[in-house]
Order: sequence, then C-alpha cells, then structure tokens
Amino acid sequence: LTCDPVILYGYKNEIARQEPKIGQEYILLYSYDNNMNTDEDVALVRNVAKEFMLPVYSIGFYHEWCDRNVNADPIELLGYFKHARYIITDTFHGTVLSLITESNFATKLRGNSNKLRNLLLEYGLENRIFHSLDECKGILLQDVEYKEVNKILEKNCSSSKNYLLSEIMKTIGK
Repeated sequence: LTCDPVILYGYKNEIARQEPKIGQEYILLYSYDNNMNTDEDVALVRNVAKEFMLPVYSIGFYHEWCDRNVNADPIELLGYFKHARYIITDTFHGTVLSLITESNFATKLRGNSNKLRNLLLEYGLENRIFHSLDECKGILLQDVEYKEVNKILEKNCSSSKNYLLSEIMKTIGK
C-alpha cells in the first residue's frame, strides 16, 4: 500500500507560497459538477453557509447554486483549499487536498465510499464523514488534530518512498 501521489509529493513549497485570493472567508465546495446538486445536498450546504454566514465557492467544477464558481489551475487550487474557512467535499482528492493543506473539512461518502472511508480511517479521521446537516455543522465546528495526522502522513510517505525506491532498484538491477 503506497500513498496517493498527491500525498506522497505533498506540495509543501507550493502550499506555503499561496496567498489568499479572496478578501473574505468562504466555504469551499469541492465536488464534481454532476454531484451535490440534489435538492437535499443543495439545502444542506446552503443551510451550513447560512448558519456560518459565509458564501459558498465551488472550485474547479461548476455548481449553478453556489455563490461563486472559480476555475483555478492545480497550484491555485491548493491556495483556495488552504485559505477556506471550511471545506465540504465528496471526493477522494478533495479530502486529500484538505489533508495536505491542513484544512477544516467534512466529507460526504458516495459511490467512492470504500476508497474514501479507507483514506479517512488510515489517518484517524473517520469522524469527518457526514450524512446529514447537523453532522456536517458539528464536524466543521471541530478542528482537525493535524499534529497526529501529520505524523501518520510522514510515516506513510516514508514507507511508500522506501518501497517505491526498492522496486525501482529491483527493476534496474541494483
């Protein structure tokens, strides 16, 4: 088992250089454009936004109901994650980007639930999974203990790099 390449690389230098692009706090929605559009999902996110008095920005995917839709390149995307007050996602990489930017996030499981649940379990973050409005708000009000998460990230990245390097060395015969 090796880390996802985004976790493995980490983007630490790129994240550190990201300045806020928006002069206000916001909730970042990171969901494919065909997801998070049901009446139930829209109501959930809009109610969270109303409760926290924050606009909802969809980054990378178009959602008609969001306050703003932003098209960002991959490095800019890291900045939007880093500077979001809260992140709501239902994607694997939305969760991965939340982890590497040390963001406060809540994740909804969908068809990718095995992969996503395993990722969250691996980092001790299964408590970031939501199914309802009340769960989502409660999760976002709890900060993530990134000191512990980062220890696991470092251990997993080190183990993954060592494994990959050993396989490369076997392949080239050294």
